Amino acid sequence: MKNCFLKIAGLFLLLLGSSVLNAQDNNADNLVSNLPPLQVLIDSALIKSPYLKYQNAEIIKQQFKLRIAKQDWSKILAFQVM
Repeated sequence: MKNCFLKIAGLFLLLLGSSVLNAQDNNADNLVSNLPPLQVLIDSALIKSPYLKYQNAEIIKQQFKLRIAKQDWSKILAFQVM
């Protein structure tokens, strides 16, 4: 009796498990339709990227350093000309 019950329970779980697996295929199509276009995802990643923000800050910092160095050189040259 117990062996028969285990077989029926196992068969029920097997049938139940296979229907759950089939239900996920429908969600995959729904997920793809809800995604934004690829270009929007790329643009969003570029805007929010901390690495790119760091690189841009480094470029600005180097530009300021270059500007200061040019000003210092122009001051030195101005004193030498006089």
